[in-house]
Amino acid sequence: ELRTLLDWFIAFQLKSVPGVVEVNTFGGELKTYEVRPDPSALSSHQLPLSVLFDALESNNRNVGGGYIAHQGEQYLIRGEGLVTGLEDIASIELSNDESGTPVYVRNVATVELAPMIRQGAVTRDGQGEAVVGIVMMLIGENSRVVVNRVKDKIEQLRPTLPEGVTIDTFYDRTDLVRRTIRTVATNLSEGGLLVIVVLLLLLGNVRAGLIVSSAIPLSMLVAFTGMRLAGLSGNLMSLGAIDFGLIVDGSVVMIENIVRVLHERRNEKDVSHLEKVRQAAHQVARPVVFAVGIIMIVYLPILALRGVEGKMFRPMALTVVFALAASLVCALTLMPVLASLFLKKVSEREPALFRLAKRIYVPTLDRAMRRKTVTVGVAVGVFVASLGLAPFLGAEFIPRLDEGTIAMQIWRLPSISLEKSNHISTTAEQVIKEEFPEVETVISRTGRAEIATDPMGVEISDTYLMLRPPETWRFDSKEELVEAIDATMKANIAGAIFSYSQPIELRVSELISGVRSDVAVHIYGDDLTLLKEEADQVVRVLQGIPGAADVKAEQTQGLPMLRVRIDRE
Repeated sequence: ELRTLLDWFIAFQLKSVPGVVEVNTFGGELKTYEVRPDPSALSSHQLPLSVLFDALESNNRNVGGGYIAHQGEQYLIRGEGLVTGLEDIASIELSNDESGTPVYVRNVATVELAPMIRQGAVTRDGQGEAVVGIVMMLIGENSRVVVNRVKDKIEQLRPTLPEGVTIDTFYDRTDLVRRTIRTVATNLSEGGLLVIVVLLLLLGNVRAGLIVSSAIPLSMLVAFTGMRLAGLSGNLMSLGAIDFGLIVDGSVVMIENIVRVLHERRNEKDVSHLEKVRQAAHQVARPVVFAVGIIMIVYLPILALRGVEGKMFRPMALTVVFALAASLVCALTLMPVLASLFLKKVSEREPALFRLAKRIYVPTLDRAMRRKTVTVGVAVGVFVASLGLAPFLGAEFIPRLDEGTIAMQIWRLPSISLEKSNHISTTAEQVIKEEFPEVETVISRTGRAEIATDPMGVEISDTYLMLRPPETWRFDSKEELVEAIDATMKANIAGAIFSYSQPIELRVSELISGVRSDVAVHIYGDDLTLLKEEADQVVRVLQGIPGAADVKAEQTQGLPMLRVRIDRE
């Protein structure tokens, strides 16, 4: 009944939400009308099975006819024969016996409601089965906006649900989206403020520092405009690479030179202030163009990337190029104009920070120059010592984004039944809920739904562990929590293999390589037995590599079959 409610009421309502393309239902029992033939009854009435098939197919439709004219009126004819329930199916006529008595479906078969043969199920929190609806978004839509619309629709549906039925959202992408937006906003604001503070401290002139700082918001405004026109979204990849130091480089050089020239030529009364600014700007215009242009050229090869790499890195390169191009235009046009307006009287003097630094730096430099051999020896020694630290630093091409949720996969033998898989999943959920208060709820999706948007066998479960806020944990990190969960699972659940990832990361890995792992090894051949032996050998080798975790071979054998082979004679 829960599945019927989801399929025919809730899913239909959610599909009406703008931006939703599908609601994939998973779990529960899909209601069907089952006709179970009795072979002996069919034989006694001398009816082959094909007659039953044909009768069920041909006795379930509406048809239109002509019309009848009667007393000046015209009546259209419509024949209604659609099946409306079990009794209609049972009353379909198959044939007549020797005495002319009709033989109905109920005479040769049992008609009842029954679930479609299942290849998947959903369990939750160790309390048994549940029914899940996965809302799927239309490509190109804004996930945060669509999810908020779905939430509003769910709130409208709650009062209309039968007594005792609730809708509980267990996975919500907007939590991750909000945290990501917060991270991007914090990085941009803190980075911009830090650069502005440094400019004010090092330029030694508040007005000059503010003029240079104006290049940051203006360049970002142009970058955002370019992103909008290019169809790029603001995210960690596209905005995370913005370096405000690079953006203000050209403006710093321009304003520094203008301040220097104005100070040096302050006594030249025959040359106008505007002309001094123009000449100062002209002196450094070419170097500024070349300097910023070289930085932009560095990013251009990234634009040639295609596929997944292109989707990941081209937005970053385009955003940086937009921002740098805007900063170059600002440096060549806006900076001289603002300098001519607001830097009428300037005196070039070193900032207090530089003067303080020189008091320490100049004596140190003198001592170093007098002891050249010692200085070079110390520098070489420090360099060699730093090389010894390199192996312990670690390296990441792309930092791993913490989604705040754990996706645990449970793998069993391919011959396992759905009922046994559900039992193992339920036991695992009970253990996690009892042992780890850090986990708020646990949902396991075993096998596949009737509409298999994510095809899996019943031996595989995707288990989602929704976590409480990290400040309430007993563990210092998510990695420690995963290690503890893995040790507990191996100690309490026999006959299963466990691997750990994150919901979005798991799907992206599958899209890139076809498997739910970071690295995949493909072995080709036409002998499945030999392929399995080679795969097991590869697993043994890879398990010995430091840093390798959750190494396993895909199942290619072991599914039992009952073969029915026709004897044509």
